Amino acid sequence: MKGTEMTTPPRGGGSPPTSPFRDRVVDKPWDDTVDVEAIHAEATEQILSVFDEVTRSIKSRSFLLLAPAGEGKTHLLSRIRRRIADRGSFIFVPPYFEAATLPHFVLRLVIEGLGQPVAGRSYTQLHAFLAHAFSAALVDILERPEFRQHETNRRTRQELSENPLDVLQRVRWGSADRKAVEALVPAHFSEREPQVDETYLQILLRYFRSPENVVAKKWLKGTELSEADLRVLGVPRSLSTSEDAMLGLRTLGCLARFYKPFFLCFDQIETLGVEEGGDAQTALFKFVTNLRTDIPRFLVLVSSLPETWQDIRGKLPASVVDRVQESVTTLVHPNAAQVRSVVRERLRRLTPEAAETWEAHAFAAPFFEELCSRSLTLRRSLEECDLRFARGLDPKGHPGAGAAPRSEEDLLAGLLGEAEAALPQEPDGLTLDEGALTNALQLALEGQVGEPGADGRRLQAVRRCKGKYPALELEVSTPAGTERWLLAFSSTENGNSFAAFVNAQVKRAGECGARRVLLLRPPGLEHIPDTWKASRKHLEELAPHGVELVPLDRASHLRLMAARKVVARADSQDITFGKDVVRRRTVEAFFRRRRVLAETAVIRLIIRLEAASAPAPASPAAAPPRPSAPPASPPATEPARAGAPAPTPAADTIEGVLLELLDLHRIVTVGKVVEHLLRVPAAAAPAPDALRARVQEAAERLQASGRLLLFRGEETTLCRAPDAARG
Repeated sequence: MKGTEMTTPPRGGGSPPTSPFRDRVVDKPWDDTVDVEAIHAEATEQILSVFDEVTRSIKSRSFLLLAPAGEGKTHLLSRIRRRIADRGSFIFVPPYFEAATLPHFVLRLVIEGLGQPVAGRSYTQLHAFLAHAFSAALVDILERPEFRQHETNRRTRQELSENPLDVLQRVRWGSADRKAVEALVPAHFSEREPQVDETYLQILLRYFRSPENVVAKKWLKGTELSEADLRVLGVPRSLSTSEDAMLGLRTLGCLARFYKPFFLCFDQIETLGVEEGGDAQTALFKFVTNLRTDIPRFLVLVSSLPETWQDIRGKLPASVVDRVQESVTTLVHPNAAQVRSVVRERLRRLTPEAAETWEAHAFAAPFFEELCSRSLTLRRSLEECDLRFARGLDPKGHPGAGAAPRSEEDLLAGLLGEAEAALPQEPDGLTLDEGALTNALQLALEGQVGEPGADGRRLQAVRRCKGKYPALELEVSTPAGTERWLLAFSSTENGNSFAAFVNAQVKRAGECGARRVLLLRPPGLEHIPDTWKASRKHLEELAPHGVELVPLDRASHLRLMAARKVVARADSQDITFGKDVVRRRTVEAFFRRRRVLAETAVIRLIIRLEAASAPAPASPAAAPPRPSAPPASPPATEPARAGAPAPTPAADTIEGVLLELLDLHRIVTVGKVVEHLLRVPAAAAPAPDALRARVQEAAERLQASGRLLLFRGEETTLCRAPDAARG
């Protein structure tokens, strides 16, 4: 560069430092990163101004953020998260959802996002949100005449008004009327906000008091629960429909009136709908419009590439376009002073002496003037700094510790490893999202199209099936002709929902003439429980017609989701090698060459099933008779109908409920078990004393079998026996 000749910075002994410019992509707003407030300051204030308008009113708003790849959209969202800290609840929605399941996906991400810590604080967003709402309700209730006369209540009311975050501590030691006061909270919210769903609110408050209550959290997220878990919660059914999910979101929006609004952001929407032909993108903007109209106290921000928005807007009604872009801003390139500030902040990761030396020798003012004259995005500017840093380490261009990858293959292999390492490694940490996993399976199987298989079979095509349950239609050529297969994934833990899923796939197979239906199930759910008697019998009947279960192992799940994440980065133009953007087709070609996905256990299993599916022809001229498609089956349902009142448990069922409660709370009293059972709707509930006697008998039987310990006192207390296996 003219006027910016670089002198190699003096170096001492030891290994050369890693480049501080290597991590140029902010993957999600929860990540903390180097931030220079002056960059995109105007856009930041514009977004916060609209958020403050939502705070002052009850109406939701939408905001459209446009910028080319690498300009810092996700980086800006990370800054917004830190800036709103105690001003609202920040929720991030990644671009991995299905059009048909969008309300459930958003509800799940809202509950998970509330579990994130408030920026710069030691408590979670959920605690801040519900503590303020719960405290506001308690203050109002304690001002009623029947409670106001108690001195303890007056003191509690004053303390809650001054410090609502202490609500859990205060109500624990409060007056003798504590239970009566808490029982009035759901009704109080309903009076103030008629759109609140009392059942959702009750489970939400229960989860607030006991964040370790995994079953309550699953229900709030819209997960399909087993009948046993539903009995534990005392609710008749899961939130199984889109209307249920919207009701949960509406309840959360109404509760935000007692705290601060939600900031809900959808990022990188250009990666949506690649597998579905754009359906997810149009569904997103229609959802944003409905949420803005029907649910209060949300600011919904959508970030997009300008060309993506221009393409989508032509497919949307004019009313949707007007609502989506009621507030819009486009990010601009940073100037030389701003880029230099970013470089200075990143160099501080080195020692102070090294940072000063690098800035003086390699990153002087003329270098930044020349960069900005080329109208580069912030990411491209940092790439130039990375290359300059590497040349400073070794003027001859030999790769050192801070050098860039030697090839695109090395780059993509590193990104895949990073993506897989970033996924939760614990068994329950990886979200089982049907849509995202179906996308990943489609990506993996498309890489096998045209590859020769066993016995002359070859996968010819992979097509996406639309509908409530995502599925893939596989077209396989064989020596006897072409066959169709269906592959679908379900992670439900509810027997009725699984029966509906099986029936939907069998019906779909009959419509498209599929010869075999592969039902993929995640780790821990690959076997049908004995209690799902109708489903077990139904699958046995369907087995001769090509319907079978296929287990998804955890290693395959991790690899598939990591690969999907790398492809999404390519769709967002977030991967560069040298000065070139790495496109999706390059990533897919890399996966095929390296057999990154073909060697996963689940893909090998599917291919093996394909090879073993049809009997070999009797002779070259005679093809085997084609089995009929799976018959259209009558709806299979489990004994306990979803939505029907649960009967009062018999003695043996009470034992199961006891164990479920102990799994959740570790220690319970007989009185608490009786209270729970009395809350379960029943046609003819026994008297409390009779039910207590039956619970006591069940507890004694479980103690005799070594499955729990029983301690007698003023109230009989139960706990799990050490190392007791659940029956």
